[in-house]
Amino acid sequence: MKTYLNNFIKSFKVKGVFLNIILYDLIFYFLATVSFIFGGYLLRTEIGKVDMSILDQYIMQRSPEEIQMLSSQMKGFFAVFILIILALIIAVVASWSLSRGLMYTSILKKKFNRRYFLKFAGLSFIIGAVAVAMTILFSKFAEIIAVLYLFYLLLFIFIYFTALIYTYFTKTEHHIFSSIGKGLTLGVKKIKHMFAPSILIFAVFIALSFLNYGIQRLYTIKYLSILFLIIYSAWARIYFVSEAEKVM
Repeated sequence: MKTYLNNFIKSFKVKGVFLNIILYDLIFYFLATVSFIFGGYLLRTEIGKVDMSILDQYIMQRSPEEIQMLSSQMKGFFAVFILIILALIIAVVASWSLSRGLMYTSILKKKFNRRYFLKFAGLSFIIGAVAVAMTILFSKFAEIIAVLYLFYLLLFIFIYFTALIYTYFTKTEHHIFSSIGKGLTLGVKKIKHMFAPSILIFAVFIALSFLNYGIQRLYTIKYLSILFLIIYSAWARIYFVSEAEKVM
């Protein structure tokens, strides 16, 4: 336990990689925001091309030519809509993979190149699909308090295994499916080693939450919560990955 505490205390020492992690995090938020703004602009543009006045009265009362025109417009709109959604997914996955890939290679002192980026993007897409499916499933029962708490618990476990998978993937030969399997296996087998760091990370989150709440009650400071979250995420990622590297 003494070793865990010593490593925990040492983790608060600010290093150059800490500032890099914050920068890479901001890169993701910037690129994702730009992607959604541009995607929303394209969607509004396409919606503006559809003549909605044809729907002012019942379609059955419209002439065949008007119905045919609306049908063509709607087909074109849905085709472009699907393309925009696919482009947004690709942009978000690419932004996430760029920023997170740079993070993990910086912490583990590995080389970031095109091969690594493309495979990291494939791994991130799989993990993201699981996260979206889990969120959709639990959203149907969001009004039930017990289910909501279960979701938060599973989210914590999901982040735990995701970090281990990313760490193993970056540290080894970048095989996607073997990294998923090995990351899950390590997460179970090495739970004794990773339990203390995980609890300490969670404890810091709770402490920062109370600190932020106390400050906001005294002074209303815009974006303080976001600042705390960015700094905390950078520290937690460096600390966890450094501890995870020791069991691999």
